[in-house]
Amino acid sequence: MEPKRCIYLKSKRLRLGDRMIVELHFHFIPFFTFLFGRSSVGYFIVNQSA
Repeated sequence: MEPKRCIYLKSKRLRLGDRMIVELHFHFIPFFTFLFGRSSVGYFIVNQSA
């Protein structure tokens, strides 16, 4: 029973890691697009005022 439980815990941890990667991806891409959009808007405003 002990090895089986260990394998189960390992697979559970792997699944959690996959979910964390997917969630990181979901949060990361909007964050990057937000940063990029903000910086480009700031650049545009600076160019307009100059």
